[in-house]
Amino acid sequence: WMYAFYARLFFAFFGLFIVAWTPESRVSTPFFLFVLGVSVLGSFASTVQFVGMGSFFTRISDPAIGGTYMTLLNTLSNLGGTWPHFFVLQAVEYYTVTRCEVPSSAPAATQAAAAALRHCSSDSERHACAELGGACAVTRDGYYSVGAACAVLGLLLLVTVVRPQVLRLQALPHAAWRLPRRARRGAKGGGGGGGGGGGRDEDDDDDDGGDGGGGDDDGEEEVELVGLVREVKEER
Repeated sequence: WMYAFYARLFFAFFGLFIVAWTPESRVSTPFFLFVLGVSVLGSFASTVQFVGMGSFFTRISDPAIGGTYMTLLNTLSNLGGTWPHFFVLQAVEYYTVTRCEVPSSAPAATQAAAAALRHCSSDSERHACAELGGACAVTRDGYYSVGAACAVLGLLLLVTVVRPQVLRLQALPHAAWRLPRRARRGAKGGGGGGGGGGGRDEDDDDDDGGDGGGGDDDGEEEVELVGLVREVKEER
């Protein structure tokens, strides 16, 4: 998973050069195949991370609520990869510098009006520039500065934060990811009764000990004990 992270950072940084090298005219076949190959390799690295993360979630999920456990972990994972998009796009817009350029033969009043347009990024500003007979030109593209900053920041976070935390979580025993015993019993018995009279309290079950209710609790404890013993053997 971490090796794929390094690969994705490399392709993210290398993608800046691909965008800069893209010709404004017709794209040649070798360049198209080169971009296609880089895209496939980047997607492969992303798939490796996705499969590795899914395998880890499957291994640590508590069987008592396996589906709910995995859904929660995948939701948090998807949220972590989604919320930065808004801020990155806003940063690209913020660091992009545009201006309205009019022909040099335009009247002085027109050139002054074009110079008064400090930006030429919104629809209203582009429309005003077009009315002056000019066109919006990008003098500094924020994509390159923000992309390089994100790649460097991702590498720093991977070395200083992500890698140590991943190794720490991977070293935890399986029992650390299991629900407490009381929560496991609630998860097993919660599906039987919704509403008012579907379930019974644990105290009531203990009071009915003569009919075998206590034996069920003992059986659950034995199953849990056997499961813990198996987990310890697997870890050894």
